[in-house]
Amino acid sequence: MGAPHDTAMSSSAEPYTFSLLLRAEDAVRRSTWVRDRRRVVLLHGWLQDHASWLSTAHHLRRQYGHSVLLLDWLHHGRSETPTDPAALSPDALVRQLRSTLEHICWAGPGQPSRLTIGGCSLGGAVAMMYTNLYPQDVDRLVLVAPAGFNEPWYRVITHAGRFSANALIRSTRCWLGKTLHSAWLLRLLGHAHLISDTPRYGNLEAWFDTPTARLKPILLVTAAFDELHRADAHVRCREEDPLFRTRTILVNHSLLCSHLAWLRLDRDPSAWHELNDADLPVRSQRGTRGARMLTVKSDTATPSGSGHVTPRSRL
Repeated sequence: MGAPHDTAMSSSAEPYTFSLLLRAEDAVRRSTWVRDRRRVVLLHGWLQDHASWLSTAHHLRRQYGHSVLLLDWLHHGRSETPTDPAALSPDALVRQLRSTLEHICWAGPGQPSRLTIGGCSLGGAVAMMYTNLYPQDVDRLVLVAPAGFNEPWYRVITHAGRFSANALIRSTRCWLGKTLHSAWLLRLLGHAHLISDTPRYGNLEAWFDTPTARLKPILLVTAAFDELHRADAHVRCREEDPLFRTRTILVNHSLLCSHLAWLRLDRDPSAWHELNDADLPVRSQRGTRGARMLTVKSDTATPSGSGHVTPRSRL
């Protein structure tokens, strides 16, 4: 299993955040473990929690020997909610991620920086923002239906969500703290602050074309019928780039983000670590004269090893 961590953001007055660390050292070593073992960080989307990535995390540790960190964003899952709803923002989530990584010694002075970050929807936007701030810490990215890009005016649901969130914030600003005592309304207001800058969330414009992004191997997974975030509309600049790969699933945004385990992204090893000839599975074949020959399987989209097991029970 993994080790849960309750991490203070910066002081005892700050809300605590929940994280779950699946250490490779706690698992039984397998022959499929790779030489390029990584520290993987998986970030969930809005209104989700760490469990959305849990199955993928177990597979990555069991199949390749990666250590995997999952966390619950502030105001989500087992993490606490700030006293002031206005403190919730994508920048606050970036700070939360950095604080958690430093707490487990995955970031900071003298720490090795070979992170692979996977992010879904809002988590994808935070992954890109974190990479902007700490490019030397991030080696590659797996982005599933990521936010963080401008959307055209006809993307009605996305813009309606931002307009509604800002309308709620403005309507409560004058009397918040005087008559607003409803816990559920405070929680709703916190979510409104968090998505008040959707869909871009303060990310750099045309992020895929930035110098930082061009240096990173990226797997982009999108929904063909995504009603919220169409990151695939911003990939023309990377069409001939061997470091940039895309995958399209015939579902909408909600189905894609709520079925991350079904995607089996762990079966794409090059998305998570650098492939090495020694890590590729070997199979035997008969030669024309009955001699036994060894050939290396080169399909990087196929998992190493002969199978997968059901992930361990969720928390």
